[in-house]
Amino acid sequence: MRMFEPGYWGDSHKVDAALRAETAVHLTDVGGFMPLWVITRHHDALHALKNPKLSKDWRKLAHAYEELLEKAGIDRGASRVNYPHMLNNDDPEHARQRKLLTAQFTPARVENLRPRVEEISAALLDELDTGRTIDLISEFAFLMPMTVICELLGVPRADRPRFRSWTQAVTSDDPGKIGPASLAIENYFTTLFDAKRAAPADDLLSALLTASAAEGRLTDRELMGTVYLLFIAGHETTMNLIGNAVRLMLEDQDRWQLLRNKPELIPDAVEEVLRFDTSVRCATHRIATEPVTYGEVTIPAGAIVLISLSAANRDEAKFDRADHFDLYRDTRGHLSFGHGSHYCLGATLGRMETQIALGQLTSRFPHARLAVPAAALEHIDNTLANGFVKLPVDLR
Repeated sequence: MRMFEPGYWGDSHKVDAALRAETAVHLTDVGGFMPLWVITRHHDALHALKNPKLSKDWRKLAHAYEELLEKAGIDRGASRVNYPHMLNNDDPEHARQRKLLTAQFTPARVENLRPRVEEISAALLDELDTGRTIDLISEFAFLMPMTVICELLGVPRADRPRFRSWTQAVTSDDPGKIGPASLAIENYFTTLFDAKRAAPADDLLSALLTASAAEGRLTDRELMGTVYLLFIAGHETTMNLIGNAVRLMLEDQDRWQLLRNKPELIPDAVEEVLRFDTSVRCATHRIATEPVTYGEVTIPAGAIVLISLSAANRDEAKFDRADHFDLYRDTRGHLSFGHGSHYCLGATLGRMETQIALGQLTSRFPHARLAVPAAALEHIDNTLANGFVKLPVDLR
């Protein structure tokens, strides 16, 4: 079986293991029109994440993407996937854009958010109807990080419910869904930008809008791309991480009880979840600016490349008994937040949110159970994100 074809999503780790043993780079495609070269081994992934020959330049990626869509006769629509934000740029543009945000996501500043994140999480858990089976994804794991990132950005509370369908669409692999949803997000934030310019507030969006030229002010297009990135990455990945963590803990009641009785183990548990079942399946797209070789495979110039963080994290060459979930494992070296200059800016926040979620869930609901067998859970079919469509849980 090839990656990303029907049947892959529910059995991805087994497929990845077979492909990793077979070859250093796996050639597959998405939607029948986009060939992708996927790097699967930990050593190669570590190198590729810092390889300047694998460019993140949005112009090159957009050109390659549009050529493939045109060749396949597919209307690209209004997708902003290749907007010029820091994740879609090489240095020096990447460094300039990242500098504006770095001060907002220092470990100390994120730690100062802990009491508010705890309040948000507790309030959402208070609202859960424990007398019925709930979908932990839509009723908690989505809402918690969504509320946090919206508060950071300054998105009004009344506007937040509409974002769920938009974010589901833009994180899919369907160009027909991505275009309209990304345009809706752009239209929304264009209006919000105008409101913040007229009346700046104490939030990240106002800070970005009022940054001085000396600080490396973002162009209008960069600003839209940056907010788009912060908004999507600021909640979608953490939503999946919380869901994956809860599934793994409830799959074995001993784990759930252990975390309830020894909450000091929760940070280690989150790191092992990140390694074992990361919420980011692959790092975002890169394009080879010249031929690059991994193992016995040479990726041609112009090829679109993915680095499978999920496959690399299960590499036996890096982690002993890699397919075994171990709360006491030394997880140093997992690549769930990337590596090098593009290391995830929100890693500290995502870790903290997931730790808080697990801590409050295990302490409040000692008898929680999965409402369906773990094998029956449906994975989202997405090349970049890894999580579940729904997570039915009984909290009684």
